[in-house]
Amino acid sequence: MGGARTAKPGIVLDTVRLNQINVQAEDRIVWAGSGAILKDVDTELRVHGMCLGHDPWTFPVATVGGTLSTNSLGYKGGRYGGMGDHAIALEVALADGTLFRTRAVRRHSAGPNLARLFVGAEGTLGVITAAALLGDPIPEAEERRAFSFATFEEGFEAIQEMATLGLRPSLLEYGEEHASPWPHLLQRDEDLPLLYLGYEGFAEEVGASWTRARRILAAHGATELAQSVAESFWEQRHVVAQRFARGMPRQRRFGSGDIARDFMHVAVLPSQVLTFRHDAHEICQREGVALLDCGLWTAPDFFSSSLALPESLGGSERLSMVMDILLRRVHELGGSMEYVHGAGLRLAHLMPEEHGDALDVIRRIKAAIDPSGVLNPGKLGL
Repeated sequence: MGGARTAKPGIVLDTVRLNQINVQAEDRIVWAGSGAILKDVDTELRVHGMCLGHDPWTFPVATVGGTLSTNSLGYKGGRYGGMGDHAIALEVALADGTLFRTRAVRRHSAGPNLARLFVGAEGTLGVITAAALLGDPIPEAEERRAFSFATFEEGFEAIQEMATLGLRPSLLEYGEEHASPWPHLLQRDEDLPLLYLGYEGFAEEVGASWTRARRILAAHGATELAQSVAESFWEQRHVVAQRFARGMPRQRRFGSGDIARDFMHVAVLPSQVLTFRHDAHEICQREGVALLDCGLWTAPDFFSSSLALPESLGGSERLSMVMDILLRRVHELGGSMEYVHGAGLRLAHLMPEEHGDALDVIRRIKAAIDPSGVLNPGKLGL
């Protein structure tokens, strides 16, 4: 998203040495420096019978400060929430050098929750230097399964019914893949919608969750696949990040060679998901862009897709224009243009449409605590 890219010459702060991890086992929290790697935090928690419920695909390389600054979401978000939901207190450095900590308690009713001000702010309001994170109990039982559906709508209705009931899966990834219009440039085949679903927790909870979930899935025509399908997916979820950790080069975001690719992750009211999916297909077909896949992640509210367009047909430039059309349609439906990665530079131009008059409130806060505008300038439309 360009959140860490410099928009103009400046000083880069490297938090790699802010990596201290201090588990307070009896309180079920861990204080971790902003440069601490999520995997390392999880390892320390497990020594004390706990784990970190935040599990993004970048788990082996992502830092506490980075994931808080974008309010990251992970594979287990349906059960444990996003990274911001794990932070009960923050230590923050302001632009004038002020360093403060909020109180590490799970709830308070003594004024605004100041820690939340800096979650998702991408370093524009202050620099997160440490955080008190919740330690989740190591699950007593875990079970993951995979299911296919004849249509996207049937799978969506099953997911909606489970959400309405209050089931909280630790894994929910649902998607359909479409064939590539340009197989000589990009190999993609048409596949049935596939749901990866998992539950974890204490044994009786997991058993009861699966009993009810299977009943709902069967009523919507789900076909259960071999358990190895789900386990293989789960075991491979961090592979790309593991390559990063080994120093392998990153792939270009917009593709390479003769075809450009991009993705969107939008939050849409459940009642509008199928409407937006229909509109996305219609818009992409009209504009000559390939909609390669559509899916949901962690909940029925969070819709994701990837798109592609050959450079000979406009490539990255035209693809960005179509993305803006799609994101504006999300706004028209009352949704948000990004639910997991932050806005950074890439979506900064759409922040006035995302927030409306509220963006001026954010700008006033920015002006009050960073009057010189030295903290991550140009990001979030600030």
